Amino acid sequence: MSKALIYLKFFICGIAVSIPYVFPRFWILAYITLVPFVYMLIGHTESFNKRKAYLVGLCFGMGYFGVMYHWFTEFYPMEFASVTKGTAALLVATCWIGLALVQALEFGFVTLVYRLLNPKKEKPLICAFVITAIWVVFEWQQNLFWRGVPWARLAITQVEAPFVLQSASLLGGQFVSGLIVMINALLAIAARYAVEKLDGMGIKAITGALKNKKTAILASVAIGLFAINSLFGAVRLLTYDAETNKPIKAAAIQGNLSSLDKWSASPAKSLNVYLELTKKCVKETGAKLVVWPESVIPITLSAYPTFTDRIAECADELDITLLVGAFDRAKATEDEYNTMYLFSADGELSKERYHKRRLVPFGEYTPMEKLVLTVLPVLDTFNIFNDPLSPGENATVFKTGVGESEVGIGPLICFDSIYDYLSASTVKNGAEIITLSTNDSWFSDSPAVWQHNSHAVLRAIETDRYIVRAATTGVSTVISPTGEVIAQIEPLSEGYCVADIYAQNTRTVYSYIGNVFVYICIGFIAFTASYKITERIKKSK
Repeated sequence: MSKALIYLKFFICGIAVSIPYVFPRFWILAYITLVPFVYMLIGHTESFNKRKAYLVGLCFGMGYFGVMYHWFTEFYPMEFASVTKGTAALLVATCWIGLALVQALEFGFVTLVYRLLNPKKEKPLICAFVITAIWVVFEWQQNLFWRGVPWARLAITQVEAPFVLQSASLLGGQFVSGLIVMINALLAIAARYAVEKLDGMGIKAITGALKNKKTAILASVAIGLFAINSLFGAVRLLTYDAETNKPIKAAAIQGNLSSLDKWSASPAKSLNVYLELTKKCVKETGAKLVVWPESVIPITLSAYPTFTDRIAECADELDITLLVGAFDRAKATEDEYNTMYLFSADGELSKERYHKRRLVPFGEYTPMEKLVLTVLPVLDTFNIFNDPLSPGENATVFKTGVGESEVGIGPLICFDSIYDYLSASTVKNGAEIITLSTNDSWFSDSPAVWQHNSHAVLRAIETDRYIVRAATTGVSTVISPTGEVIAQIEPLSEGYCVADIYAQNTRTVYSYIGNVFVYICIGFIAFTASYKITERIKKSK
């Protein structure tokens, strides 16, 4: 087989694996689309040199991430940046292909590490464990640095099948991803044994191959893993009872103001839209907790006392607890933050602030600014701030009264929600309800909007918390601790979604132990590597 054909096959495999991200209703495909990738990886491992092993992973990654990030095209024509259509096309292509390439370059190490560990095909379970562990560590390490964007996590392909996701409450979303990879790996190895026994191409020959003992055992284990995980999920869904306290009627307000509207119009327009929608919402539904989107008022709120007064009057008049997205500036350092403010039901502005902890690269700040802007100065167009924002450091929790209840509200902002450890730290700090404010208007109504919301579904299950998610142009949702979207307003619509939620003080296993499953995978890889090194030393003597 020619090199070009091998690379093309891995590229096509990557495209296939991305399908459930784009079309979540095909969630079941996630359990078979990785089979060809693992099948070829195991079959060619010994014949691949290190360079080729890396390149097949790179090709897979370009197909996988290339389709995943196709929604960057929704940025065009970038009216919010006031650039020509040609420049907009160049920027969109740079971000789409650039981000896909960066992550594909990293994914190349998945196949390279598998080649270096080189588990024996005669030990199928070891092969399956190795590829699973490497994949899990790859997904996890994207949490660690600015260039890491843990968007493409296999677990989020399962949002249409909540019974599959419930094990995230035990070991996190990484465990669900790992389980998907393990099932694919077992099926791929089962297929290899079947092909080895294949004698001819007739129905009898194929049936005989499938009856191979090893094939049957491995396929049965794969099906068994899926069944056990699904059974656990079904039991949790059937027995879960969140209604342990008095219900709180919560609302997410969606003003449907695009980024262009928000930044080009006066802040007063945005404020008026949200005040009117809030009054209408509370009058019609009786909501007591109201959440506005990220930076919905694009100003440093403390510099506009008239705005603060109007919001305070609204909260007092309606007797609601109101969370508002705006900006904050530290007096001592002049650092500016993307911030959530809380106004209590008596109109008092809380002294506490939540500052967004994970900023969007090239949107809220430019990493390695001098180098990046020297090489690609056009990327500065994406940064809508004259001065970069600063990241927050604390998992702020607002302790406040909501209706008749005293609760701890843990806010998150936009990008925060794709990092599991941020929501976990918020719960450890005392959050009984999580609010999530975001600006997804850049994505219009593309799959990115739904993918972003899928991360919130995972965070709800991992932390056992209701999440009230307010987005500028959608999708705004209220999510239960089992990941059920109990209220929703469609993208590009003006309005609100309302549901009864409950303050939770229970803790999931995951909220206590964090990413222990990932550390086990790291340990397994280290042990396998040590074993291989020891084996080579013995052979060399």
